[in-house]
Amino acid sequence: MAHRGSRRAIWYALGANLAVMLAKLAGALYTGSGALLAESLHSLADTGNQVLLLWGQRRAQRARIATAVRSPCFPARTTGA
Repeated sequence: MAHRGSRRAIWYALGANLAVMLAKLAGALYTGSGALLAESLHSLADTGNQVLLLWGQRRAQRARIATAVRSPCFPARTTGA
């Protein structure tokens, strides 16, 4: 189960990476620096990673809830021997 703290941390990281990406993009446009443009694209990719993490957490929670609803008499299987 995703804890609220981890979800909050992902949201903060998403916002920070988005702000960094915009700052680097502005610097790249202002100076014409190719390196800053590449860095802004890297920050955009990091932002995409946070979006995928949030999406995966949401899908995992929905799957767990759907499994519990479909078979309330059987506990969820745990990994291990």
